[in-house]
Amino acid sequence: MNSMKTTRYGWLPAFCAVLLLMIPLGLKPTLAQKKDSMEAPTPPVELSNITFQFAVLDSSGQLKWETPNPKTPNEIPAGTQKLKFTAKVNNRPAGSTIRVKAALQEVCASPDAGKPFLARLRHLTENEQDLEISKTGQIVIELIVHCEECVHATCGKECPDKDHLGEGPHATTLTVSDPPTGKNIMAAKPASFRMDVRSVCPKKS
Repeated sequence: MNSMKTTRYGWLPAFCAVLLLMIPLGLKPTLAQKKDSMEAPTPPVELSNITFQFAVLDSSGQLKWETPNPKTPNEIPAGTQKLKFTAKVNNRPAGSTIRVKAALQEVCASPDAGKPFLARLRHLTENEQDLEISKTGQIVIELIVHCEECVHATCGKECPDKDHLGEGPHATTLTVSDPPTGKNIMAAKPASFRMDVRSVCPKKS
């Protein structure tokens, strides 16, 4: 009886082995398709170490770049002509290009003193460029603040010399993204970084 059982069911191990070989072969195309459909989107551009300088006119009428006073790091003169932003790009290689937009808005106070969240931003000026990341991983962009076509701030205090910025709070933003190519449907969304500054009128001598 034992010999009959062996003869009758001896084909089972070989049959099971064939099934095990066929199952992975049948799944491979499906897994590959799922992997392609689940490709992770490109992460947004990350910036760090964002700093700025401001340019004012010296006694000879020439632009002079200055760094904010460490005691008042977010304070700029109302007579500022230009702003220059420098930032470190963390997750894009040197030599690649990113789109950068620098913008300046004035912060207009809330009409209700008890509801400061109703404050609004009023657009003043902006500059958008495609910039190449330097060997040190940095990008630099300038923003013209004072010009004949530039919008005057109106929500703050007006300075005696009627500078464009007046005296009051402002918001600067850097919006960064990868330049559109028309091919990458998984392109990262733009990322914005805000830095608040305050312009002040010249002190009376």
